[in-house]
Amino acid sequence: MLVVYFGGVFAFSLAVNALFVLLSGKTGNYSGLFRRFGGVGIIAAFILGILSADVLIKTPQVVAMLLGTFFILIFGVIDDIKNVSWKWQLSFQVFLAFTLIAFGCSIQYISGPFGEMIRIDKYVFALGDFSLNIISAALITIWVVSIINAVNWADGIDGLAGTLSLFGCAALVWVSLIEQVNQPAIAIMGLIFAGSVIGFLWFNLLSAKIEAGSSGSYAIGFILASLAIIAGTKIATAMIVLIVPLVDSLWVILERMRNKEKITKRDKRHLHYKLRARGWSDIKIVSIYSTFISLMMLLTVLAPTRILKLGTIVLEIVLIISFIYYVSRFKSNKFLQN
Repeated sequence: MLVVYFGGVFAFSLAVNALFVLLSGKTGNYSGLFRRFGGVGIIAAFILGILSADVLIKTPQVVAMLLGTFFILIFGVIDDIKNVSWKWQLSFQVFLAFTLIAFGCSIQYISGPFGEMIRIDKYVFALGDFSLNIISAALITIWVVSIINAVNWADGIDGLAGTLSLFGCAALVWVSLIEQVNQPAIAIMGLIFAGSVIGFLWFNLLSAKIEAGSSGSYAIGFILASLAIIAGTKIATAMIVLIVPLVDSLWVILERMRNKEKITKRDKRHLHYKLRARGWSDIKIVSIYSTFISLMMLLTVLAPTRILKLGTIVLEIVLIISFIYYVSRFKSNKFLQN
Protein backbone atom coordinates (compact mmCIF):
# COMPACT_ATOMS: atom_id res chain seq x y z
CA MET A 1 0.00 0.00 0.00
CA LEU A 2 2.81 2.40 0.87
CA VAL A 3 4.37 1.87 -2.57
CA VAL A 4 1.24 3.34 -4.22
CA TYR A 5 1.85 6.73 -2.61
CA PHE A 6 5.46 6.68 -3.76
CA GLY A 7 4.76 5.54 -7.33
CA GLY A 8 2.11 8.12 -8.23
CA VAL A 9 4.12 11.06 -6.91
CA PHE A 10 7.29 9.80 -8.58
CA ALA A 11 5.53 9.60 -11.96
CA PHE A 12 4.11 13.12 -11.60
CA SER A 13 7.44 14.61 -10.49
CA LEU A 14 9.23 12.81 -13.32
CA ALA A 15 6.77 14.21 -15.89
CA VAL A 16 7.00 17.80 -14.59
CA ASN A 17 10.80 17.73 -14.45
CA ALA A 18 10.95 16.16 -17.92
CA LEU A 19 8.90 19.10 -19.20
CA PHE A 20 11.33 21.60 -17.66
CA VAL A 21 14.29 19.69 -19.11
CA LEU A 22 12.65 19.91 -22.52
CA LEU A 23 11.97 23.65 -22.12
CA SER A 24 15.50 24.33 -20.86
CA GLY A 25 16.85 22.77 -24.05
CA LYS A 26 15.05 25.33 -26.17
CA THR A 27 16.74 28.54 -27.21
CA GLY A 28 15.41 31.74 -25.70
CA ASN A 29 15.64 34.06 -22.73
CA TYR A 30 13.99 31.61 -20.33
CA SER A 31 15.93 28.42 -21.11
CA GLY A 32 18.37 28.97 -18.23
CA LEU A 33 15.52 29.76 -15.84
CA PHE A 34 13.66 26.54 -16.69
CA ARG A 35 16.86 24.62 -15.94
CA ARG A 36 16.63 25.89 -12.32
CA PHE A 37 12.98 24.83 -11.95
CA GLY A 38 13.64 21.35 -10.52
CA GLY A 39 12.29 22.55 -7.19
CA VAL A 40 8.98 23.46 -8.80
CA GLY A 41 8.49 19.82 -9.79
CA ILE A 42 9.45 18.59 -6.32
CA ILE A 43 7.04 20.99 -4.58
CA ALA A 44 4.13 20.43 -6.98
CA ALA A 45 4.44 16.64 -6.68
CA PHE A 46 4.76 16.75 -2.88
CA ILE A 47 1.77 19.04 -2.29
CA LEU A 48 -0.40 17.11 -4.74
CA GLY A 49 0.65 13.81 -3.17
CA ILE A 50 -0.19 14.93 0.38
CA LEU A 51 -3.55 16.46 -0.64
CA SER A 52 -4.57 13.38 -2.66
CA ALA A 53 -3.70 10.90 0.12
CA ASP A 54 -7.15 10.43 1.67
CA VAL A 55 -5.73 8.26 4.42
CA LEU A 56 -3.77 11.22 5.78
CA ILE A 57 -5.51 13.46 8.30
CA LYS A 58 -4.68 17.05 7.39
CA THR A 59 -3.78 18.20 10.89
CA PRO A 60 -2.86 21.86 11.49
CA GLN A 61 0.81 20.84 11.55
CA VAL A 62 0.53 19.14 8.13
CA VAL A 63 -1.32 22.19 6.77
CA ALA A 64 1.50 24.40 8.07
CA MET A 65 4.06 22.25 6.24
CA LEU A 66 2.06 22.48 3.01
CA LEU A 67 1.60 26.24 3.36
CA GLY A 68 5.30 26.74 4.03
CA THR A 69 6.18 24.60 1.02
CA PHE A 70 3.83 26.65 -1.17
CA PHE A 71 5.39 29.89 0.10
CA ILE A 72 8.80 28.44 -0.80
CA LEU A 73 7.60 27.83 -4.35
CA ILE A 74 6.80 31.54 -4.76
CA PHE A 75 9.88 32.85 -2.94
CA GLY A 76 12.24 30.37 -4.60
CA VAL A 77 11.17 31.29 -8.12
CA ILE A 78 11.57 35.00 -7.27
CA ASP A 79 15.06 34.31 -5.85
CA ASP A 80 16.08 32.36 -8.96
CA ILE A 81 15.01 35.33 -11.09
CA LYS A 82 16.04 38.31 -8.92
CA ASN A 83 18.75 36.83 -6.63
CA VAL A 84 17.23 38.06 -3.35
CA SER A 85 19.62 39.43 -0.70
CA TRP A 86 20.68 37.25 2.23
CA LYS A 87 18.72 39.45 4.68
CA TRP A 88 15.45 38.72 2.90
CA GLN A 89 16.35 35.04 2.66
CA LEU A 90 17.02 34.81 6.40
CA SER A 91 13.81 36.71 7.17
CA PHE A 92 11.86 34.31 4.97
CA GLN A 93 13.41 31.29 6.70
CA VAL A 94 12.37 32.66 10.11
CA PHE A 95 8.89 33.27 8.67
CA LEU A 96 8.71 29.60 7.64
CA ALA A 97 9.61 28.53 11.18
CA PHE A 98 6.91 30.76 12.65
CA THR A 99 4.39 29.33 10.20
CA LEU A 100 4.96 25.94 11.83
CA ILE A 101 4.79 27.46 15.32
CA ALA A 102 1.59 29.38 14.55
CA PHE A 103 -0.14 26.16 13.49
CA GLY A 104 0.73 24.32 16.68
CA CYS A 105 4.11 22.71 16.04
CA SER A 106 6.00 22.61 19.31
CA ILE A 107 8.67 20.77 21.25
CA GLN A 108 7.45 19.92 24.75
CA TYR A 109 10.42 17.89 25.92
CA ILE A 110 13.84 16.62 24.90
CA SER A 111 14.84 12.99 25.42
CA GLY A 112 17.97 12.70 27.52
CA PRO A 113 20.78 10.20 26.85
CA PHE A 114 19.40 7.78 29.43
CA GLY A 115 15.79 7.98 28.25
CA GLU A 116 14.70 10.67 30.69
CA MET A 117 12.36 13.44 29.54
CA ILE A 118 13.66 16.98 29.94
CA ARG A 119 10.64 19.29 29.99
CA ILE A 120 11.05 22.60 28.16
CA ASP A 121 7.44 23.80 28.33
CA LYS A 122 7.79 25.70 31.60
CA TYR A 123 8.53 29.08 30.04
CA VAL A 124 5.37 30.23 28.29
CA PHE A 125 4.49 33.72 27.12
CA ALA A 126 0.72 34.26 27.45
CA LEU A 127 -1.39 37.14 26.16
CA GLY A 128 -5.11 36.53 26.42
CA ASP A 129 -5.93 33.34 24.56
CA PHE A 130 -2.51 33.36 22.89
CA SER A 131 0.38 31.43 24.42
CA LEU A 132 3.88 30.74 23.17
CA ASN A 133 6.41 28.21 24.44
CA ILE A 134 9.49 30.43 24.23
CA ILE A 135 12.17 27.70 24.29
CA SER A 136 10.22 25.55 21.83
CA ALA A 137 9.81 28.47 19.42
CA ALA A 138 13.53 29.26 19.64
CA LEU A 139 14.55 25.63 19.03
CA ILE A 140 12.16 25.23 16.08
CA THR A 141 13.43 28.46 14.51
CA ILE A 142 17.08 27.46 14.91
CA TRP A 143 16.33 23.95 13.59
CA VAL A 144 14.41 25.10 10.51
CA VAL A 145 16.87 27.87 9.59
CA SER A 146 19.88 25.59 10.11
CA ILE A 147 18.52 22.71 8.02
CA ILE A 148 17.35 24.95 5.16
CA ASN A 149 20.76 26.61 4.93
CA ALA A 150 22.69 23.35 5.31
CA VAL A 151 20.77 21.77 2.42
CA ASN A 152 20.95 24.98 0.37
CA TRP A 153 24.72 25.14 0.74
CA ALA A 154 25.03 21.42 -0.05
CA ASP A 155 23.23 22.04 -3.33
CA GLY A 156 26.48 22.91 -5.08
CA ILE A 157 27.13 19.73 -7.06
CA ASP A 158 24.91 17.38 -9.04
CA GLY A 159 22.74 15.09 -6.95
CA LEU A 160 24.07 15.88 -3.47
CA ALA A 161 21.11 17.74 -1.92
CA GLY A 162 18.59 15.29 -3.41
CA THR A 163 20.55 12.27 -2.23
CA LEU A 164 20.83 13.66 1.30
CA SER A 165 17.07 14.21 1.34
CA LEU A 166 16.47 10.57 0.37
CA PHE A 167 18.59 9.36 3.27
CA GLY A 168 16.66 11.70 5.54
CA CYS A 169 13.39 10.24 4.24
CA ALA A 170 14.66 6.70 4.75
CA ALA A 171 15.64 7.43 8.34
CA LEU A 172 12.28 9.01 9.20
CA VAL A 173 10.28 6.29 7.43
CA TRP A 174 12.24 3.54 9.15
CA VAL A 175 11.80 5.06 12.62
CA SER A 176 8.07 5.73 12.04
CA LEU A 177 7.43 2.06 11.17
CA ILE A 178 9.09 0.65 14.29
CA GLU A 179 6.48 -1.10 16.44
CA GLN A 180 7.19 1.08 19.46
CA VAL A 181 6.70 4.25 17.40
CA ASN A 182 4.00 3.18 14.92
CA GLN A 183 3.48 6.40 12.93
CA PRO A 184 2.30 5.24 9.48
CA ALA A 185 1.26 8.79 8.56
CA ILE A 186 4.90 9.93 8.79
CA ALA A 187 5.96 6.95 6.67
CA ILE A 188 3.41 7.89 3.99
CA MET A 189 4.51 11.54 3.94
CA GLY A 190 8.14 10.44 3.84
CA LEU A 191 7.50 8.17 0.85
CA ILE A 192 5.55 10.90 -0.94
CA PHE A 193 8.49 13.24 -0.41
CA ALA A 194 10.94 10.56 -1.58
CA GLY A 195 8.94 10.03 -4.77
CA SER A 196 8.92 13.75 -5.55
CA VAL A 197 12.69 13.97 -5.03
CA ILE A 198 13.55 10.88 -7.09
CA GLY A 199 11.54 12.26 -10.00
CA PHE A 200 13.90 15.24 -9.85
CA LEU A 201 17.07 13.21 -9.27
CA TRP A 202 16.33 11.24 -12.43
CA PHE A 203 17.54 14.30 -14.37
CA ASN A 204 19.95 15.70 -11.78
CA LEU A 205 22.17 12.94 -10.44
CA LEU A 206 24.32 12.16 -13.48
CA SER A 207 25.29 15.01 -15.80
CA ALA A 208 22.50 17.21 -14.49
CA LYS A 209 19.99 18.45 -17.03
CA ILE A 210 18.04 20.31 -14.34
CA GLU A 211 18.84 21.97 -11.01
CA ALA A 212 16.85 22.26 -7.79
CA GLY A 213 17.16 26.04 -7.64
CA SER A 214 16.33 27.98 -4.50
CA SER A 215 12.81 26.57 -4.40
CA GLY A 216 14.15 23.01 -4.45
CA SER A 217 16.89 23.35 -1.84
CA TYR A 218 14.62 25.38 0.46
CA ALA A 219 11.78 22.88 0.08
CA ILE A 220 14.00 19.87 0.75
CA GLY A 221 15.38 21.45 3.94
CA PHE A 222 12.01 22.73 5.14
CA ILE A 223 10.12 19.48 4.54
CA LEU A 224 12.77 17.38 6.28
CA ALA A 225 12.87 19.80 9.23
CA SER A 226 9.05 19.85 9.42
CA LEU A 227 8.64 16.07 9.24
CA ALA A 228 11.17 15.61 12.05
CA ILE A 229 9.11 17.96 14.27
CA ILE A 230 5.69 16.62 13.27
CA ALA A 231 6.91 13.06 13.94
CA GLY A 232 7.39 13.98 17.60
CA THR A 233 10.77 15.73 17.50
CA LYS A 234 12.68 13.03 15.63
CA ILE A 235 15.42 15.63 15.30
CA ALA A 236 18.17 13.24 16.38
CA THR A 237 17.08 10.81 13.65
CA ALA A 238 17.26 13.49 10.97
CA MET A 239 20.60 14.72 12.30
CA ILE A 240 22.24 11.36 11.62
CA VAL A 241 21.87 12.21 7.93
CA LEU A 242 22.05 16.00 7.98
CA ILE A 243 24.97 16.32 10.41
CA VAL A 244 27.39 16.21 7.45
CA PRO A 245 26.17 19.45 5.77
CA LEU A 246 25.50 20.99 9.20
CA VAL A 247 29.08 20.46 10.44
CA ASP A 248 30.45 21.53 7.06
CA SER A 249 28.37 24.73 7.17
CA LEU A 250 29.53 25.52 10.72
CA TRP A 251 33.15 24.90 9.70
CA VAL A 252 32.82 27.33 6.78
CA ILE A 253 31.17 29.99 8.96
CA LEU A 254 33.95 29.75 11.56
CA GLU A 255 36.57 29.86 8.81
CA ARG A 256 35.06 33.05 7.41
CA MET A 257 34.86 34.60 10.87
CA ARG A 258 38.50 33.74 11.51
CA ASN A 259 39.46 35.48 8.25
CA LYS A 260 37.22 38.45 9.17
CA GLU A 261 34.97 37.86 6.19
CA LYS A 262 31.20 38.10 5.98
CA ILE A 263 29.64 34.78 6.92
CA THR A 264 27.17 35.26 4.05
CA LYS A 265 29.98 35.47 1.49
CA ARG A 266 29.64 33.06 -1.42
CA ASP A 267 32.79 31.06 -2.10
CA LYS A 268 34.07 27.53 -2.62
CA ARG A 269 34.96 26.66 0.97
CA HIS A 270 32.37 23.90 1.43
CA LEU A 271 33.64 20.33 1.58
CA HIS A 272 32.12 19.20 -1.72
CA TYR A 273 33.80 22.09 -3.54
CA LYS A 274 37.15 21.26 -1.94
CA LEU A 275 36.84 17.64 -2.99
CA ARG A 276 35.91 18.68 -6.52
CA ALA A 277 38.96 20.98 -6.63
CA ARG A 278 41.10 17.97 -5.76
CA GLY A 279 39.81 16.20 -8.85
CA TRP A 280 36.90 14.22 -7.45
CA SER A 281 33.92 13.82 -9.75
CA ASP A 282 30.46 14.79 -8.53
CA ILE A 283 29.27 11.18 -8.54
CA LYS A 284 32.30 10.13 -6.47
CA ILE A 285 31.58 12.85 -3.91
CA VAL A 286 27.92 11.83 -3.68
CA SER A 287 28.98 8.18 -3.34
CA ILE A 288 31.37 9.00 -0.46
CA TYR A 289 28.68 10.99 1.34
CA SER A 290 26.17 8.18 0.80
CA THR A 291 28.53 5.44 2.00
CA PHE A 292 29.46 7.35 5.13
CA ILE A 293 25.85 8.18 6.02
CA SER A 294 24.78 4.58 5.38
CA LEU A 295 27.42 3.27 7.78
CA MET A 296 26.40 5.78 10.46
CA MET A 297 22.73 4.86 10.04
CA LEU A 298 23.63 1.17 10.35
CA LEU A 299 25.65 1.78 13.52
CA THR A 300 22.73 3.71 15.00
CA VAL A 301 20.31 0.90 14.20
CA LEU A 302 22.62 -1.69 15.77
CA ALA A 303 23.27 0.39 18.90
CA PRO A 304 21.23 -1.31 21.70
CA THR A 305 20.93 1.71 24.01
CA ARG A 306 20.16 5.41 23.68
CA ILE A 307 23.56 6.39 25.10
CA LEU A 308 25.31 4.33 22.41
CA LYS A 309 23.13 5.92 19.72
CA LEU A 310 24.19 9.32 21.03
CA GLY A 311 27.78 8.10 20.97
CA THR A 312 27.34 7.24 17.28
CA ILE A 313 26.34 10.83 16.53
CA VAL A 314 29.36 12.11 18.49
CA LEU A 315 31.62 9.70 16.55
CA GLU A 316 30.06 10.92 13.30
CA ILE A 317 30.81 14.54 14.18
CA VAL A 318 34.42 13.73 15.10
CA LEU A 319 34.97 11.83 11.84
CA ILE A 320 33.45 14.64 9.76
CA ILE A 321 35.57 17.31 11.44
CA SER A 322 38.70 15.19 11.02
CA PHE A 323 37.99 14.64 7.32
CA ILE A 324 37.24 18.32 6.68
CA TYR A 325 40.47 19.27 8.47
CA TYR A 326 42.44 16.78 6.39
CA VAL A 327 40.98 18.04 3.12
CA SER A 328 41.38 21.70 4.14
CA ARG A 329 45.12 21.24 4.69
CA PHE A 330 45.57 21.01 0.93
CA LYS A 331 44.80 24.64 0.26
CA SER A 332 44.36 25.99 -3.19
CA ASN A 333 43.16 29.32 -4.55
CA LYS A 334 40.51 27.35 -6.40
CA PHE A 335 38.67 26.81 -3.11
CA LEU A 336 38.15 30.51 -2.53
CA GLN A 337 37.08 31.62 -5.96
CA ASN A 338 33.45 32.35 -6.77
